[in-house]
Amino acid sequence: MLSPANMFLLGVIDAAPINPYEIVSRFEFHRYKSLLRLADSTIYAYIRALHRKGFIQFELQQEGAMPAKKVYRLTEAGQVELKDSIRSYLSGNSSDGAGFSVALLLMHYFSREELISFLETHQAVLEPEVVQRLDDYNFVGQIHCEYSCIPNVISAYQVYMQVKAELNTTCYAIQMLREAQEWPQNTFERTQVYKDRYLQREQE
Repeated sequence: MLSPANMFLLGVIDAAPINPYEIVSRFEFHRYKSLLRLADSTIYAYIRALHRKGFIQFELQQEGAMPAKKVYRLTEAGQVELKDSIRSYLSGNSSDGAGFSVALLLMHYFSREELISFLETHQAVLEPEVVQRLDDYNFVGQIHCEYSCIPNVISAYQVYMQVKAELNTTCYAIQMLREAQEWPQNTFERTQVYKDRYLQREQE
């Protein structure tokens, strides 16, 4: 399964043939940066690694007198790996919250029916996990009453809230998909509109 960063990179590259500089610029959009805090050098290293694994390929493009630049696109193997990773994060029980968040951004690879099925599976996995994490938190809280240890209580609470938040998000995603009048909706096709609105809001 791909890491969240590599999954996002393959999604960006698959959206349209793109050069590394443009890939890096996609991370400037703050909603993506909040998910994946990567240095530019790290992004370039990931691109090289994805190429070595055969998930992406490039061709050189020449524009006027400018030096030729590499333009990347996904290979068939990259397509398969990307979709498998999205499916796994949406339906499985990964402890990587960033992976689930990135997979949600890339939901457009699947039909609405497929997504609802994945997410219902995820919901079924998370529901007993939430109960268990709440029980853990309550247990730690009881011990805290006798033997005070704030770090243990806060840590147990954080784990419980993280799992609960993911369950809430999963249920919300299922609801929105069921009510959607239009599908698929591709995040990359709408990026410019959202960026323009964010800039407009900041200027007000």
